[in-house]
Amino acid sequence: MVINERLLLAGRDGKTTTLFGGDPTGWPITAKVAPGQWTTDGEWFTGPDGKIWGYDGSHLTRVDGPGRVTVIAGPRQGVPQAADDVTVIGQSLYFELGNDVVRLEPTR
Repeated sequence: MVINERLLLAGRDGKTTTLFGGDPTGWPITAKVAPGQWTTDGEWFTGPDGKIWGYDGSHLTRVDGPGRVTVIAGPRQGVPQAADDVTVIGQSLYFELGNDVVRLEPTR
């Protein structure tokens, strides 16, 4: 869940763990700011692997644990930018880019 610019993982026992967040200045992945300073702006969803994924309009990330975030796709990976939406269907992620739909599949 997202509360006060922090991404929290809530356990069945009611305890929460901060995965990252807290700085209200933006989502500065390209500035190499530590995940603990990222904001939670963007779209959050459960990825095809059951982990928490995020998309800020230019970077697709996977949260692997507290303070551990992997950039899956972004400008350096040649993935189309400024997608309007990201949807999970089966093991694939779909980006809506204007009139086009782009599918991102896991490598096998």
